[in-house]
Amino acid sequence: MLDEFLWPFVIAIGVLGAVYGLYLGISYSKADGDARKEVQKRIINFIIGLVAVIVLIVLLSLLT
Repeated sequence: MLDEFLWPFVIAIGVLGAVYGLYLGISYSKADGDARKEVQKRIINFIIGLVAVIVLIVLLSLLT
């Protein structure tokens, strides 16, 4: 029952994450100077968050 409820949310968050990743890539390609450094920080935070979400999904699937 938990899987039936959670997987649509996981898919929706994945799609939103992909769109945000594309946005960051476009922002990085258009930025220069200090703005590029700010976008680099956001990309690093995005990657850390992505890894955390993937680890949590794997742990959740192992526990259920």
